[in-house]
Amino acid sequence: MKVTLQSSASKLIIATLLFVISAGSASAIEARSTCINAGGVKSHRLKLPNYETTEIRIVGDGDTDLDAFLYDNNGNLIDSDTDRTDYCVLSVNPLWTGAFRVVVKNHGRVYNCYTIVVD
Repeated sequence: MKVTLQSSASKLIIATLLFVISAGSASAIEARSTCINAGGVKSHRLKLPNYETTEIRIVGDGDTDLDAFLYDNNGNLIDSDTDRTDYCVLSVNPLWTGAFRVVVKNHGRVYNCYTIVVD
């Protein structure tokens, strides 16, 4: 059977799933895809379990530089990834179960469709 992907967002979802599978991560808690406008900022709220290391990956479409920031429910910066790529990795091992916020910033002049994977 031949499958034709109609959009870059579909290609991004498939590429991300292949990345997760190839990394040996069969226990992904959550994965969602979205697009961010040029120069835009998006927030994602997560509930993370205590005493369990959680890795959050942002996998962009390759068009722009994305930066990611992880904040706890008190607004404290926990981790960040600010290199010049659109692949970001954040990690946390919370002392309490609670709400966290991931902020993604697009530094490009065009939109970027990305997938956020919480593992």
